[in-house]
Amino acid sequence: MKKYIWSFIIILLILFSACSDDSVINGAFNETTNDFEIESVEEDIVKDKAVILIGNEFGNTYFEMKSALESHDFEVTTVGVGRNELMSSCPNHENVLVEPDMNITDLDEAMLMEYKVLFIPSGKHHRSLPFNKDVQNVLNLCKENQLIISSVCAGNIVLTEIADLVNGYSIASSSITYDAIKEAGGIVVYKDVVEDGVFITGGKGGGKTGNGFEDAPIEALALKIREAVDAK
Repeated sequence: MKKYIWSFIIILLILFSACSDDSVINGAFNETTNDFEIESVEEDIVKDKAVILIGNEFGNTYFEMKSALESHDFEVTTVGVGRNELMSSCPNHENVLVEPDMNITDLDEAMLMEYKVLFIPSGKHHRSLPFNKDVQNVLNLCKENQLIISSVCAGNIVLTEIADLVNGYSIASSSITYDAIKEAGGIVVYKDVVEDGVFITGGKGGGKTGNGFEDAPIEALALKIREAVDAK
């Protein structure tokens, strides 16, 4: 009888030893609670990338959209147009200087293809951006490669000044963009947010007659962009 008891004890010890080894492999022993804690390994989250394009006298919708895109899990890169190392915001409001992450001259085609969306905020920079050869090239490449092109208020004027870019496409309009959209062959639509093809545009949101950046449909734009990227 003693022989069987000792055999049973030995088997229990072997089983206990095997369980203990397993626990050590999969977790760490907590001396306080006498329990094994399983270590969790967090995976790095790869975020979709977005470009915000700004020139001197960019609109304050830049700040709002940057925050909105980041809240929708985009990694945002600010790309500056022009020779200034610091870009000044719209003179209709308190001037805020922004240092872009990179200049558009450094944004080659291979690098551009890493991004999912390009956004142009409102602002007086619409008077210079569309006449920059690098801006024209980048926006045409975005369209050709089905990257989302988004803009709001006067930012829409940048799109209309580039030959054939918005011809035949519906673009969100406001009082300050109506003529430009019509002349470019675009279809005027009076809605806060309009999606057509690669274009996701917002109507109002800047200028003395554009209701101000506070009224821009930023969250609706960011949400529509997120949905469009996820659908691809």
